[in-house]
Amino acid sequence: MPAVLDRVLGTENADLLVAVFAQCEPRVLMMRIAPVCRSWAATAEVVLRELCAQRRWQLARRPRGGLSSLTPYRALWVQRACRGCCDAAGDYAVRDTPRGGTLFLLCRACCVSERVLSLLVHQQLCFDTLGLSGRPLQNESKGKGRKRRRMSYV
Repeated sequence: MPAVLDRVLGTENADLLVAVFAQCEPRVLMMRIAPVCRSWAATAEVVLRELCAQRRWQLARRPRGGLSSLTPYRALWVQRACRGCCDAAGDYAVRDTPRGGTLFLLCRACCVSERVLSLLVHQQLCFDTLGLSGRPLQNESKGKGRKRRRMSYV
């Protein structure tokens, strides 16, 4: 049995690992597979490159040192994807203070999730209710005679 396991998990069968990793969810790929070892991180990078290409996310022409040289697409995924589910594109910025810098991004589904909201309240973080795309978090009713409310931090 160990000989078979060595063949499957070895570095010479990178195509087999790419096929297996492609079937995993992005959250599993980021949290469980990539941190195992450098060879698995490099193999997971191939899958993340494809996922980033599907979402039309590109690496910066001149990276600012924030992106890792070994796993640039993993760093791009962490930068752009929702931190709550690791699957959807993050649209709403989470900050430590209302005028602070962006810590990470959340998608619409995670912003209304009770689990994520309780974590944000516990850590005393706030998020923008106006997304990076310009869409508000909650649709406002557009009745006659009502003024439009200004969106604020939660």
